[in-house]
Amino acid sequence: KRNAALAFGTSFATSPHTIIESGTLTGPVPQVRLAALLVLADMPANQEAGVALVESMRLEHDRWLIDAFTSAAAAHAEYFLIALSSGPRVSDEFEPRLGIVAEHFARGRPNATQLGEVLRAVTSADANVAGAIVNGLAKGWQRDHPVKLSAEDDEVITKLLVALPADSKSKLVQLATVWGSGSIERYTEDIAKALLETVSNDKKSATVRFAAAKQLVELRRNDANVTEKL
Repeated sequence: KRNAALAFGTSFATSPHTIIESGTLTGPVPQVRLAALLVLADMPANQEAGVALVESMRLEHDRWLIDAFTSAAAAHAEYFLIALSSGPRVSDEFEPRLGIVAEHFARGRPNATQLGEVLRAVTSADANVAGAIVNGLAKGWQRDHPVKLSAEDDEVITKLLVALPADSKSKLVQLATVWGSGSIERYTEDIAKALLETVSNDKKSATVRFAAAKQLVELRRNDANVTEKL
C-alpha cells in the first residue's frame, strides 16, 4: 500500500518528512526510490529533504534514478549543497550533476545569506566537488543580480579560491566581480599569468590549452590587449 501510494502520488506523500520517515528513499526497490525522488522533485525547498538526498546519493547508479535524483536535489538545491560538506564522498558519476544543481540554485537568484551559507559549506568540500559547484554557479548566475556579501563571506571567497582546481579559479573571479566582492581582485593577475603559461605550454594538450585560453578571455573580457597575448 505504501509503495502504491507513493507511485501514484496520493495523499501518502504529503511532505518530505513523510517520505523520508517511510524509508522509501533508501529502500531496496529501485522503482519505489524513483517514485520517491520524483515526488520530492515537485515539493518546495526543504532542509530535511536536502540532507536526506545527500545521505542517499550513494545508492543511485542507474541512469534514470540519477536523473530523478538530480531533479530532486535541484528542487532542494540550497540545503543539498550545504549538506554536501558533511556527507559521504561524492562519486565521479555524480560530480557533473553537482554543477546542474548549483546552476539551478544560481538561477533562483539567491540572496546574500543563502549564497554565503553555500559558499561556507563548499570550502569544506573536496576540491573537485567545489570546482563542479563553482562552475555551476558561474553558468547559472545572472549578471544583473549582485549581492552584498558580509566581510566574513568575502574572506570565504578568498579561501575557496586557493582550494579550487585551476580551471575553476577564473570562474570564481568572474562570480566575485558580479557579486560586487573585491576580496580576490589582488589574485586576478596571478590567475591570468597561470592561464597564459598554460596556453603557451606546447606540452599541454590542445584541449587543455584551448580551455585555458577561453578562461583567460573570460577573465580579461575588458582587456582589449588580451587577444594579442594569445
